[in-house]
Amino acid sequence: MPSPTEMAAVFDRIRAAVLEEATRPSPYDAKQHAANQAKFKEKLQSVCNRVQLRADMTADDLWGHVWKKTRYAGFKAAYVSLEIPRLVPFFEDFRVLTGPEWRFDPDGIEYEVISYR
Repeated sequence: MPSPTEMAAVFDRIRAAVLEEATRPSPYDAKQHAANQAKFKEKLQSVCNRVQLRADMTADDLWGHVWKKTRYAGFKAAYVSLEIPRLVPFFEDFRVLTGPEWRFDPDGIEYEVISYR
């Protein structure tokens, strides 16, 4: 299992990539890119300001909340409500998803190997 320092480094790389790529205009324009990044950060700060933290929430509770809420995104609630009980055995323990096979590969080497199998 990766150390907290390793996990933080991976998170930082992903966060930087999201900020860079999710805000990149097409066709590329540096001024627009900077404006998009500022808007993204402003929206993110707004979301963070509205968060209601629960000091009693365990890591397992938080994980359960996050993956279930994410699953609802873009789908009808009736469908997801039926699907979630079938997914619980796979998603209930986030620690299962921390093995080396789940590590972020910034160079895409592993994904290339998988796609050619």
